[in-house]
Amino acid sequence: MDSGLQPILTINETYQVDLLFRDLLIFRKNICLMQYLFEPFEEADMKIYVGNMNFDTTESDLRTAFEAHGTVDTVNIITDRDTGRAKGFGFVEMSNDTEGQAAIDALNDKELQDRTLKVNVAKPRADNRGGGGGGRY
Repeated sequence: MDSGLQPILTINETYQVDLLFRDLLIFRKNICLMQYLFEPFEEADMKIYVGNMNFDTTESDLRTAFEAHGTVDTVNIITDRDTGRAKGFGFVEMSNDTEGQAAIDALNDKELQDRTLKVNVAKPRADNRGGGGGGRY
């Protein structure tokens, strides 16, 4: 009894479609890998610690000093939470490691507003800031 329906694909045709699909996946993976390998390499930002600053140094003063050595992304002078007065240190983020290292080499142990700066790569913050108040017995 013939229903008159014909299969869309024969076994050989299905196998060829599977191979074609597999080849497309491999081709797609190779394209992604090639894009990854040949994309222009972008250096990461460098965060720089600046210490022993004059308490009157502004973010603008610090930015000007560092911009002589490359692109400055951010400048942050740390201030006292209660008084708002500068604590004498801060952080500068530069767009890449090369420019950041040039700024460190040029500004470390140099004077800015009558203070000898200490400039180096910022260390990651240790997460040991304590837990809150102690318990009473």
